[in-house]
Amino acid sequence: MILDESWRLPVTGPRRTAGELHRHEHAPTLRGTLQAPYTRGRSIREFSDCQIPLKDLVEAVEPLYREVPRAVPSAGSVYGLSFSVLTSATDLPLNSATPVIRRRRGDLSRLVFHRLQGSFHLLVIAVETPRYVHRYGPRGRRYALIEAGHFMQVFLAEAHRRSWAVCPVGGFHDDGVAELISRPPWYPEPVYLAGVGRQ
Repeated sequence: MILDESWRLPVTGPRRTAGELHRHEHAPTLRGTLQAPYTRGRSIREFSDCQIPLKDLVEAVEPLYREVPRAVPSAGSVYGLSFSVLTSATDLPLNSATPVIRRRRGDLSRLVFHRLQGSFHLLVIAVETPRYVHRYGPRGRRYALIEAGHFMQVFLAEAHRRSWAVCPVGGFHDDGVAELISRPPWYPEPVYLAGVGRQ
């Protein structure tokens, strides 16, 4: 058995020449399928000053995770993610299922390592890690992170449907975000952020 360098998959038979491989002719593509929500090869970091209504964002988040049938799988049906929105908007919704914390726009930009520009909300995905660890031991933290990734994937599709611009953010000031969203009894750990706005 040899390794075909064009596909990085094990194949049998004699090694083929470069001319016989046609490595680009039949290469699979994501255009028109999974690539549809993404129009550029880099994250959206510059948002317009036309901010999306905060109420719309808040109302979009919880149903994706809580309503049955659930769009996001959870190991052992723990469903230990929690969500918060950090925003500079003044139209804060009343009786929101998702906590909303107001901060100045400059303060929000400083929370993320690659600075976002324009008018945006920061969606915070946090995990109540003890709930996963209690059920699965140390492996529970891995399951929690996978679940957060699943939610972001579903949220990106919903944002695309609503014509929103989104920048998933993994590099942020952990302690700074945690201090804003933490609440007893679990003190959820922020693991994933998303800048949400318009282009």
